[in-house]
Amino acid sequence: MSGEAEIKTEKTYDTMCRLLAAWVNGVFPKIEETPDYEALFLAADKHLLSAAVCVALENAGLMEACPPETAKRFQQAKFSAVRKTLLMDRERSAILDFLEKSGVWYMPMKGVVLNGIYPQYGTRQFADNDILFDAARWREVRDFMKSRGYKVKSVGKGPHDTYHKPPIYNFELHRRLFEGWEKPFLTTAADYYRDVKERLIKDEGNRFGCHFRDEDFYVYFLAHSYKHWNGSGAGLRTVLDVYLYRRAKPNMDGTYIAGELQKLGMTEFEGMFRTLGEKLFGPAPFPSQALTGEERKTLTWLESLGVYGTTEHRVQNDLRQLQGGEDPIGGRARVKYLRRRLFPDREYYRVYAPFVYRHGWVKPFYWVYRLGRGVFVNGKRNLRSLREVCFPPEGKSIFRLGAEKAAAFVSRPFRKPVSQWPQEKRIKGLMQSYERREGHTFDIYHPELFTEKLVWYLLFFHHPDLPYILDKYLFKKYIEEKLGAGYTAQLYGMWTDIRSFRSDWDSLPDAFCLKSNCSSSARNLKIIRDKKSVDVKKLSREVKKWLDPKNTDIDTVCEEYADIVPRIIAEEIFEGNNGQLYDYKAYCFDGVPAFFGAMADRLPIEKKRVSFAYYDLNWNKLPVTKKGRPNLDVPKPRHIDIMLSLAAKLSQGFPFMRVDFYEQGDRVYIGELAHYSGNCFEQKEWDRQLGQKFILPFERDNEN
Repeated sequence: MSGEAEIKTEKTYDTMCRLLAAWVNGVFPKIEETPDYEALFLAADKHLLSAAVCVALENAGLMEACPPETAKRFQQAKFSAVRKTLLMDRERSAILDFLEKSGVWYMPMKGVVLNGIYPQYGTRQFADNDILFDAARWREVRDFMKSRGYKVKSVGKGPHDTYHKPPIYNFELHRRLFEGWEKPFLTTAADYYRDVKERLIKDEGNRFGCHFRDEDFYVYFLAHSYKHWNGSGAGLRTVLDVYLYRRAKPNMDGTYIAGELQKLGMTEFEGMFRTLGEKLFGPAPFPSQALTGEERKTLTWLESLGVYGTTEHRVQNDLRQLQGGEDPIGGRARVKYLRRRLFPDREYYRVYAPFVYRHGWVKPFYWVYRLGRGVFVNGKRNLRSLREVCFPPEGKSIFRLGAEKAAAFVSRPFRKPVSQWPQEKRIKGLMQSYERREGHTFDIYHPELFTEKLVWYLLFFHHPDLPYILDKYLFKKYIEEKLGAGYTAQLYGMWTDIRSFRSDWDSLPDAFCLKSNCSSSARNLKIIRDKKSVDVKKLSREVKKWLDPKNTDIDTVCEEYADIVPRIIAEEIFEGNNGQLYDYKAYCFDGVPAFFGAMADRLPIEKKRVSFAYYDLNWNKLPVTKKGRPNLDVPKPRHIDIMLSLAAKLSQGFPFMRVDFYEQGDRVYIGELAHYSGNCFEQKEWDRQLGQKFILPFERDNEN
């Protein structure tokens, strides 16, 4: 898009927001110049706000200046929205009446409630109505819907059953609110709403109707929006919904809402939409200059997505999830995406193709069916997905990535590990990685944020103890020298060559943890539960790769890893207490513990399920969340005083150190010491506050 087109688009959306703000607040809009009505209609229609903008134009007396053809389109949008609302309200009443008479509990959801908070009836446009109902009675409900002339689009596939009847009737009847397997947030939301009926309040005036309390509806509405945000995206209508609902319910319990948002990992998401809603649609005239740079960036992104998002945004979100971390999306993630689309995993069949799930022999026929449907029914959408995966507008095509991968494979034996690269080259690579992850760059020699200082720390901080701390084998001896024996997992064996590992296999216990001494983030790690069931030859081929420095953290920018000897170690498994292993991480600055990070769901070791929460030293939950992680409550450790004492002792002499603890029975164990922590906080202010606590050596020298 050219610069002139960008300015025109920005003006159009500014005009639309001014009109809507004036309409919802009952004031006259301040429009400085005649709007481009055609562009205004297209923008409003993209966000399903054309009916609302039409009323706003009429109230402002601006419709007279609108070209006749565009005015007609605005009027048609408004009349269609009102007509559809009337028809859907009447049809929904008939469905709810059936549920009531049949003794089926139910709850109208989402748009049904949000329609009532708009200033004028029928101005909130929608695609369908959603009703939660007793899933055990789905057959009766299906038969009733069919008796009213509805076509069953899907039943028993996913969290809701879908029904359609011409000309405009669309209903989604929900058996449950979320299906939790595709993405980390959906797993969290599905667990949170597993017993949803316990959160419902019975309606007055009927026997089986239910509703959320205002606060719970707000949280659910945001969770539903967040699901879309992590999929295809969301647009300005969601921002307007948030603003109008909060205005309609001014007495909601903010403390309760904040706590529930933290559990779902939506604190930053809600804050972003709430702040934008207040600035765009609040009582004061919309001032573009009042938006911060980050808010303007978010607004531009929302404008581009539209009410239901885009295929490209969904594909990028899926690829990012498959890639993991903050590195650029590589060829492996793209190939994995294509393979998953063509040959879904077992959970997909359980949710969306139950018959295939129960009868595995049907799978090859189902693959052919999916391929045909993908070409002839959803061809255009899938073509856009394919183009986004194989030929992204930014970055390299999947074919070029494949060629580079092949070239890297050929040259791999001749390449030095990254930790042995010249410093200038390591700085450049790490700075590029930081910019991709955080969205901005900084002066490496004058960092301010915590995450910025971690980059400096990784590159320039040296300490004689670091080689012992980073090596998970020598780390055990280091802890024993500092604290005495018994603070780390019992060591069963250590090997520097695969032949010795094979020869010692029989001497190992039945269950143990096998890992590399110089890898992190659950990479190069295997949990052996039953040694007898293990294919030793296959396992040996896998762990042999751990002895190649280029498959470990030796191949990272941290210079301290350069002289570590790769080893395979076997040690005791931590099972935690009551089948739950909690990982307590004490963040320390200059020997003083500042706060805890706490991880749950560590067993099995599966990154996408691990939840992460932050607590102060008194175990009060902090309003901080980690990107891409569920934010569930973690119980206070029973030995927190011991942990704090040990953390203070071990972190002495280090500007920053993270000390990781586990509780096993009545003992406290130390998992690792980390002088570099890969945190991506969703709250930038927290990043700044920690940066002030993190005093680097050169900053201390300047103070002195």
